[in-house]
Amino acid sequence: MISKVLNHYYFKIVNKKLKQYPAPDINRKNIYIFPTKDGFQLGLFLITALIASTIYQINLGLIILVTLSVLFFLSILITYENLNQIKIQTHENIIDSHGKEPLTFILQNLATQQKINLKITDQQNELKSESFNLSIGANVIKIKNPFLKRGCYEYPLLKIETLFPFGITRAWNWFQLKNKFYVYPAPIMYFKDLNHFLVETLKYQSDLSEDFDGIDQFQEGMSESKIAWKISSSKEQLYVKKFESKSEAKKILIDYNQIPIQDHEKKLGIMVYLLKECLQQNKIFAIKIKNQISEYGDHKKHFEHCLKRIAEAD
Repeated sequence: MISKVLNHYYFKIVNKKLKQYPAPDINRKNIYIFPTKDGFQLGLFLITALIASTIYQINLGLIILVTLSVLFFLSILITYENLNQIKIQTHENIIDSHGKEPLTFILQNLATQQKINLKITDQQNELKSESFNLSIGANVIKIKNPFLKRGCYEYPLLKIETLFPFGITRAWNWFQLKNKFYVYPAPIMYFKDLNHFLVETLKYQSDLSEDFDGIDQFQEGMSESKIAWKISSSKEQLYVKKFESKSEAKKILIDYNQIPIQDHEKKLGIMVYLLKECLQQNKIFAIKIKNQISEYGDHKKHFEHCLKRIAEAD
């Protein structure tokens, strides 16, 4: 009961701090520091040693006491500075429900020295990183994704902490990221190829393939490699071959309703598989989920937009 009350007031203070400093920048104004269990035991030992050394006038005991006290207070300063001057950023994570793709954070070390032995956890301890170090500048930190169900998530309240150097003091900071992240279903292989979803074939200009389109008189500045020598010799005048550059692009609409399976999640998994096939084969594609059609596109950004729609699908 007492721990719940203390916890309530503690997070009330944390939320007040987050309102004062909403950006996830860690500095001297928003770092908490407290002794660990080992730190409390060391403190208790120091008090006991002080009393014993004073009563029995043990000089060696006083020397050891002073040395340990200096180490204790030095540990507080080093632990504090090890968490100071860090900027936390993240982009819009789009990850699959396999749990293979981690959540990615960018931690900017603004100090002039390396940060050692840091960890990131959440309030429920579901999201937990391994210990990591930060070199000066930007660092990419990847954390295993514990959210394996498809959907759109807000980041939980996160904590970054350190016990460096001796493990007797803990410094930490709570931060709340405003970005969202998306978990899309694992791709499920489908027996029909992309032509089953073909809407139309588009022709467009390209230098990759050329069709012969007649001849024309040679003009100064034209490429000599395209001179039609046989025709030019018979007509006693230089002629060049004309070519029409055309290529084809297949426009694919991945339609939820065209997949003959009843299971909703499996259908979405098949759509993810087909999306990946479109991206790999450089197709122009769109998705249709329950009469809502996305725009057509053929690039990574559009692919991620489609994955987000699948992640949020009812």
